[in-house]
Amino acid sequence: MAVENLAVTDATMRFMVPHGPLRRAARNAILRGSVRAAALRRRVNAGRLSEPAAYASSPVVVDGGSVAPDFACRRLGTARPHVRRLRELLGDDFVVLVALPGQPDAAAHAAVRATRLSWPAPVRVAAIGPDKPLRGIAVLADLQPAEIEPYVARGPRAWLIRPDGHVAATVPLQPLEALDALPRLQARALGGGGG
Repeated sequence: MAVENLAVTDATMRFMVPHGPLRRAARNAILRGSVRAAALRRRVNAGRLSEPAAYASSPVVVDGGSVAPDFACRRLGTARPHVRRLRELLGDDFVVLVALPGQPDAAAHAAVRATRLSWPAPVRVAAIGPDKPLRGIAVLADLQPAEIEPYVARGPRAWLIRPDGHVAATVPLQPLEALDALPRLQARALGGGGG
């Protein structure tokens, strides 16, 4: 892990403080062009001084210990907090993200069901799909299809995201009762049994 973070830091510093006029000119061209070209924006390295750990073989996370992909969004309604990115919901509690785009009624029903489950630790519920605000649920809107693709590519699913931003579990929402397995999977993510 330390070796990985040193490599990430080294790459960031080489971009931010290039040695020599050619590297400086290349960096400046990337920065100027990144305003208009997405391909150049991906080459801007301005601050990734470390990367989150990946828990490749841990029993408390799934999908190779991946970090939950972040995306831009807006929370429907006037409820606080105002949300501009998924990661703003992370940090204090687990987050259950219900993802059923294009199915507003089913998404709302699944999100409400998630709030009624008996969780071993506090959970915030967020949803992709409902078309109106729901009490106690962060309904996320103004989504870019490419950014939410990791959550919707496998069909209707619920994602359990740990406070540190790692995916702890995911279950399909067909049938909807599969959602009921998430509290047991949260207990496993907390270091308890239940697999």
